[in-house]
Amino acid sequence: MRTSDVGKPRSFGLRLVDKDGRVRQYKTWVHGIAGGAPRSLLVSQDVTDLRESEERVLLAAHAFEGLTESIVITAADGTIVTVNRAFCELTGFSRDDVLGQPETMIRNALQPPEYYQEVSAAIARHGYWSGTTWARRKNGAVYREWRSVRVVRDPGGNVTHYVMVLSEVDARATIDITVPNPSLRG
Repeated sequence: MRTSDVGKPRSFGLRLVDKDGRVRQYKTWVHGIAGGAPRSLLVSQDVTDLRESEERVLLAAHAFEGLTESIVITAADGTIVTVNRAFCELTGFSRDDVLGQPETMIRNALQPPEYYQEVSAAIARHGYWSGTTWARRKNGAVYREWRSVRVVRDPGGNVTHYVMVLSEVDARATIDITVPNPSLRG
C-alpha cells in the first residue's frame, strides 16, 4: 500500500485470531512517513466490542420494528423518544406526530385523571403495570387496548425510560375455560 506518495493515512479493516481462538476485529490506519527511505506507521484499534455492540443494536432495531405489538418508549420525564411501525398502524399517529411530545398527548380522556394517577403509583411501587384501557385513534375511533408499562433503570437504579407495549383487545373475543368436574374422577 503506497501511503507515502499520498500523504494521507489510509484505513482498512483487519481480522486476527487471538491466543484464545477468538476472532478480533481491528480498524487499522497506515501512515506514510516522509523523508529518506519509504517507511510506514501502522496504528490499529481493537473494535471487536464496538462491532458486536453495533450488531446487537441493529438486531434489536429490526426486532423492534417487526413486532406486531405497538411499542412506545419514553424518557424518564415522559417525553416520547420512539415508537414502532405497529404503533403507527394501531393508533393512526405517525412518528412525527408523537416524537418529542409528552406521553400524555396520546392519552384520550376516556379514563378519569385518577385512573392515570393509580397507574403511575403502581409503576412507581412495582416497576411495571398492565391492564386494559379505552383508547382513541387519531381519527377519533375508540377501541379497547391492553397496555403494559415497564420501567427501565440504569445500573444506579435511576429511572431512564418507560417502555409501553400496546395491543388492541377484540371485544368479540371470548375465552373458553373448561374446568374438570372433580365428581367425574374415577
